[in-house]
Amino acid sequence: MLKAKGVRSEFYTDQRSAKISLRDFWDHDYILVMDNENLGNAAELARRAEARGEPSGRGDRKGRRVGKVMLFGDFGGQGGGEEIVDPYYDGGNEGFEKAFEQCDRCSRGFLRWLIECTGKGPRLVGV
Repeated sequence: MLKAKGVRSEFYTDQRSAKISLRDFWDHDYILVMDNENLGNAAELARRAEARGEPSGRGDRKGRRVGKVMLFGDFGGQGGGEEIVDPYYDGGNEGFEKAFEQCDRCSRGFLRWLIECTGKGPRLVGV
């Protein structure tokens, strides 16, 4: 489906999911989650990461807090609180179409928000 949408294969080939770790909260400025259940779980992990402190050998975030946990759907322009559908459980091919549309819309909204908040765009790797 991504190829049919014009997404270049280097953006999705060899991609793997991974369980979030406490270190992720120190390595990333933003942790975007797809639904409210994961929002609660990630917020709890962020509290644990902050309580534990920055991992040893990671001095580049001195004086900074752990990454901010946010619901990805809040950037979709639908008034906030939108959960991204899980296409494996929510509608087969139609679910994948819906998830793609939501992720595309929320990605654009997140980038607009990031530019508004920081005055600069993200550093894009591999583009």
